[in-house]
Amino acid sequence: MSRLKATILCVDDHWNGLIGRKMLLESNGYQVLEATGGDTGLKLFLSHSVDAVVLDYQMPGMNGDVVAAKMKRAKSHVPIMLLSAYGPLPKSKLEVVDTFLSKSQPPKILLSTVQDLLNSRFTWPRIDADGHYYQICPDCGTAYEYDWTLMRRTGRVLATGLRHG
Repeated sequence: MSRLKATILCVDDHWNGLIGRKMLLESNGYQVLEATGGDTGLKLFLSHSVDAVVLDYQMPGMNGDVVAAKMKRAKSHVPIMLLSAYGPLPKSKLEVVDTFLSKSQPPKILLSTVQDLLNSRFTWPRIDADGHYYQICPDCGTAYEYDWTLMRRTGRVLATGLRHG
């Protein structure tokens, strides 16, 4: 079975940045949904299975912190990264997001931060009676094999219908 393709929702009103992040993420194995504003982003978020969100802060109509708050009310388990080209944001703007990143950071930092967000959604790797390491997805209860040498899930399904507690 091939590696799972996580779905990332990117929301940014600046087309060049949005498409650049989409291309970067897709070239690194992610599926990407894109939206050019908060309202469109919310609609996509509510109508699709999304594994993480990369969200611009400064947008016309609705800033990213407001969009993030609405997303968290609907699906609190989905991690959200807030991006900004402007200096550090006040703590009050970061309360509902899982992480903040400056747009000036290099692409490898964006990629590693997205992977960290995705890893945070799953349980800490456990071991079953047969000696297989696994992680449970909180959304669907599927146990995926975990490879400690690669430090990630392999995509191999070990069980379904599980819940972590």
